[in-house]
Amino acid sequence: MNTFEMNLDELQAIVDKLENEDLPLEKVFELYQKGMQLAESMNKQISDYSGKITALEKEKGLFVENDFSPETGSDD
Repeated sequence: MNTFEMNLDELQAIVDKLENEDLPLEKVFELYQKGMQLAESMNKQISDYSGKITALEKEKGLFVENDFSPETGSDD
């Protein structure tokens, strides 16, 4: 499994290709699919870390539990 940063770099490369290159429709669709797979994987990684952070907070009893929203990047 790639790290979050590796996936982000690959996703950025795909976005750059889609924005800056004149590609055939088949290639655009292929890159789009790969980009969506990367985004889904990254979203899962964020969710996994969010759960780990909450577990650590509960274990230490030092913090009030807040739900973290990966979509907004902030507490709700």
